[in-house]
Amino acid sequence: MITSEDVHAVIDEMAEPVLSVYLDIDNAEESNQAANAGWRIWLKNELKRLAQEVGDPQDPVWKRQADEAEDYFLHYQPDGKALALFIGPEAIREFHLSMPLESRIAYGKPLVTPLLWLIDEYEPYLIVLVGSEKTRYPQRRPGAAWVVKPV
Repeated sequence: MITSEDVHAVIDEMAEPVLSVYLDIDNAEESNQAANAGWRIWLKNELKRLAQEVGDPQDPVWKRQADEAEDYFLHYQPDGKALALFIGPEAIREFHLSMPLESRIAYGKPLVTPLLWLIDEYEPYLIVLVGSEKTRYPQRRPGAAWVVKPV
């Protein structure tokens, strides 16, 4: 699960401009089951559109970031339901997500709003059954943290 520390790292540690890419790579989606997955077609079209919006497609920073995105996805095999990828001038950060997200792309400041929405929407919780004789709760998964909130 993504944490607020991950979001802060993207904002604080990545120099601008950042190419932010969110992809719906869920293989359960019919468009992603084709030989050429729907997310690949969407990404190619959006990179072309974004290149026109950026202004100078020969800008060395933009060109390198767009090339890095294309190289990253050349042999990429989807793992999960969504992917968040941030390509900065000096660093790349990726998050493989098990929750669905709508495909989006942006250039400039890192687009972290979808990550913040995920943190809020999929906040971890614990269900505890309390009886007069015993308390039951599910076994904790390795690496999972307990979050206890008073009701």
